[in-house]
Amino acid sequence: MDERLILVTNDDGYASKGIGAAIAVARRFGRGVVVAPETAQSGMSQAITMYRPLFLRRIPAGEGVEMYAFSGTPVDCVKVAFDHLLRDRRVDLVLSGVNHGSNSAVNVLYSGTMGAAIEGSFYGCPSIGLSLADHGADADFEAAELYAERIVRAVLERPVGESLCLNVNIPVGRPEERISLLPATRKSSRKALVAGDTWLALLSKVPSKSVNKSFILCGLSFR
Repeated sequence: MDERLILVTNDDGYASKGIGAAIAVARRFGRGVVVAPETAQSGMSQAITMYRPLFLRRIPAGEGVEMYAFSGTPVDCVKVAFDHLLRDRRVDLVLSGVNHGSNSAVNVLYSGTMGAAIEGSFYGCPSIGLSLADHGADADFEAAELYAERIVRAVLERPVGESLCLNVNIPVGRPEERISLLPATRKSSRKALVAGDTWLALLSKVPSKSVNKSFILCGLSFR
């Protein structure tokens, strides 16, 4: 696979533990450009900043990674990346997360993580929102990193449309534990949100026997 350019963002801030896992995944496929909020922006959905100036600063990062902290919302971060920092470069994928805590059901509408992913799809770029079902400060992102890599690889190797947007919720657990992947579906106890070619199945229930070992995954399935 050719080296790819992946934009990484989140709503927990550039210094969060979860974004480190997303950066590690991005680096396995090429270069990562990180544009993330200066401070935590959870619950900002697709809010944008209109009436105050925003500030962008470069953060030292490892080889193969450009990192910027931005004083705006998660959607502001995506906009400044596509419209300014990367306007002359092709972005192959947007990764938003990994969020501390799941983003399923109605939470998708409030989530800054998913707001950024949806915004990426509006720019015609395949986008994935990643969330780990653990709010703890000591959350273990090893399994999230493992399964995120598999999903990213599938999206990059088998593209299904430029406006693809996935919402992936990863359960708490160790990588060696068996985790089943629920097939994508439009059936839900809540209505599907449709935006052009991008759709999100807003799932509020999963089978009780698999509640701790199942992805809530929209738009992609593995067999």
